[in-house]
Amino acid sequence: MKKAISIVLSAVLCFILIMPVTAQENLRAAYKEEVKMNTFRDIGDFSPYSVADDVEYEAMRYVFDCLYYIDENDRAKEMMGHSLFISDDNMEYRITLRDNLKWHDGSTITVDDVVFTFENAKNVAWYKNCARAIESVSAEGNTIIFRLKYADPVFMKEAITYVPIVPKAYYEKGEYVSVGSGAYMILEINEGKSYVLGSTDYYLTDVNAGRIVIDILGSEQECAKAVMRGEYWSTFGNLGFDSFNLYDKDIHDVINIYGMTSDVFFMNNENPYLSDVNLRKAVSKVIDYDKIVNEVYGGKADKGSPGFFNQKLGYANKELEYNNNIDEAKQLLLNSGYGFEAGILKDKNHSIVSFDVLTKEGQPQKIAEIIKEGLLSIGINAEIVSADKDGLLEKLKSGDYQTAIVNLDSYYQYCESNLNLLLNDEYANYSRYKSNTLGDALNKYAKAMDVYERHDALMQLQTLIGEEAPFITLCYPKQLNAYEKGVYNTFAYKEGVGIYSVLSFITNKKSIAADGNTKVLMGPEKGNMSMFAVSAVVIGIIALGFVSLYFVNRYKNRNTIGKGDA
Repeated sequence: MKKAISIVLSAVLCFILIMPVTAQENLRAAYKEEVKMNTFRDIGDFSPYSVADDVEYEAMRYVFDCLYYIDENDRAKEMMGHSLFISDDNMEYRITLRDNLKWHDGSTITVDDVVFTFENAKNVAWYKNCARAIESVSAEGNTIIFRLKYADPVFMKEAITYVPIVPKAYYEKGEYVSVGSGAYMILEINEGKSYVLGSTDYYLTDVNAGRIVIDILGSEQECAKAVMRGEYWSTFGNLGFDSFNLYDKDIHDVINIYGMTSDVFFMNNENPYLSDVNLRKAVSKVIDYDKIVNEVYGGKADKGSPGFFNQKLGYANKELEYNNNIDEAKQLLLNSGYGFEAGILKDKNHSIVSFDVLTKEGQPQKIAEIIKEGLLSIGINAEIVSADKDGLLEKLKSGDYQTAIVNLDSYYQYCESNLNLLLNDEYANYSRYKSNTLGDALNKYAKAMDVYERHDALMQLQTLIGEEAPFITLCYPKQLNAYEKGVYNTFAYKEGVGIYSVLSFITNKKSIAADGNTKVLMGPEKGNMSMFAVSAVVIGIIALGFVSLYFVNRYKNRNTIGKGDA
């Protein structure tokens, strides 16, 4: 009988020990071999040098890795590089390249690839601001050495973890191929129809999905409906508000984080009227920001800040706020010598003050109407002029406009030093603003070596932007996405830091870090036994084992008693 009990208990124990493995396998199987996503537009060729916006950048990161990445705690974690050294004066960064890294074509990744990447990043529009502090990039053995023009405490966050490494062998010949080092390689690009990515044997860690298929469905509404029908796990890219509202909140997790894109009202400071700081500040006091947030975005946006950065960001000056006041706006205009005749604003020569508002169709045009209402309250008549995306950008770059409404990529909010682009860059300085005061403040911020000194300089810089109003930040539309609960998520969010990319079907980015190769699977159980069910079965088996043991012992005791009586 003891042998029988031992057999029962051993069987129960073995089953219990096997169950967690089975549950783990079920979770892995939940991702299936293929992740199906959709998108409402083309997302590029996945080449880092072809990136034109943040959606294309996120797509590219499936295929190309950086030396380090930023985790959910805003910490730099190892990726292609390790053994980081930063000099005390923040003027030199040393990073050792991992051994045995391979490109998707099987060739070895070398320090020459890294040196080439960063030497050329400053000539590529999307990365040049990130790399502007670099004086030189060189290599000693397997270590890359970055020497900077000036101390840059955010160089790690804004350059090392942001610029993807490219293969020199192709890119030095101008062949901007998508042969990368990331978890996935390009299998197919069916122009206008779909993208197919496949996992690679050369990656640093295992992945849960062998293939990623991204179908182009042509409209945000169709993308939302397809996810609702269960045909896709998620939509790649942020959806508009009408599409977003189609999701079933019981089935889908929705992401509605604070805004990282920026709707900005640019004013051409070379215009005789708009070169007057009092007029620009007067305009900032009559725009109904709450109306833009509520009527244009249905409340799914954050109100703009005079310092440009969303005040929920850790490096934003939270003391700044737009003050709506028509009387104060009129007084500013009077102080500059303007006058009002029958409610119409006129300059010193009694000429009527007016200017065009350049915009695109859709939401920007609705914003333009609200701005026009505000301008009328101080006697300025504005004419709204529409243009397509390319036409708008061309006019902004050439300066052939008076005012314009522009939605800036979240890239500008990601990096605190991107104020340099808006105020100093030959292409992104759409306001065409020149100011010795702001120039000095930018220079002081860039050269601040102490972290606290740099913070104070950044706060002062934002204050000056509010005081001189070279442009007006209207609002920050919230980024919206949805995905089937527990299966896939595109973005994660951390208060004061912003959003960071998450490929949840990859085992875990932390497995690349120095703390080991632990595999952590995120979620569910689609068409498989759920963890709750697994737990219930395990508990049931344990209970059954104890019940069986109870009855076996009881039977044994009864037989023993019977023998004793005899």
